[in-house]
Amino acid sequence: MSRTAATAAPAHRCSTRWLTRRLAPLLTTGLLLLGAGCTSTPPPVAPPSEAPSTPAASATLSDDAFTFDDIAEFENGLTIEVAGAPLARNAGSHEKGAEETNGELIVVAVLISNGGGEPFPAQDSLITVQYKDVEDARLIVDETGELQAGFSEPIPAGDDATATLGFAVPFSALGQISVTVDPGDDVNEPVTFTGAAEREDEGG
Repeated sequence: MSRTAATAAPAHRCSTRWLTRRLAPLLTTGLLLLGAGCTSTPPPVAPPSEAPSTPAASATLSDDAFTFDDIAEFENGLTIEVAGAPLARNAGSHEKGAEETNGELIVVAVLISNGGGEPFPAQDSLITVQYKDVEDARLIVDETGELQAGFSEPIPAGDDATATLGFAVPFSALGQISVTVDPGDDVNEPVTFTGAAEREDEGG
């Protein structure tokens, strides 16, 4: 189960197939429904009480969740991961966009490896950050270019690339950060990684 062109991925990381994780809860739900249909009693009251789909939907969403230690693999050989937990720090004078969070931001590195046979148009992918009730954290603009807006060019077959972005996130929200990567190629589905960010200044 080795990955091609993934030299930057830590060896201890677990590799998870996106489609497998999506299908597993659906298959389990299907088997439960079949079993219920075979053993259900005539009274129609019991089935409706278990019919609401909200609990099942929430369970499916939780099963689909990736952590910052996971690697999302796709059938066409593409893999996506967050290279380590997001790092929280204060913005420098050359970084704009964190004014509403008092200069507090997180830095996220996204690694995409192209194990397919054709170039992957990484420049079309979209990387966003969510926290608490905020669905789209503000992107940091770095005058030095160290923090980017995303991938700038296609990734050749058998190669990989990393994009490092900054997002305005208050330190009070670091316990639960979500990073969503949408490949933007109309083939692979978006994938979301969730976990806690780490403070750059661990001592304070």
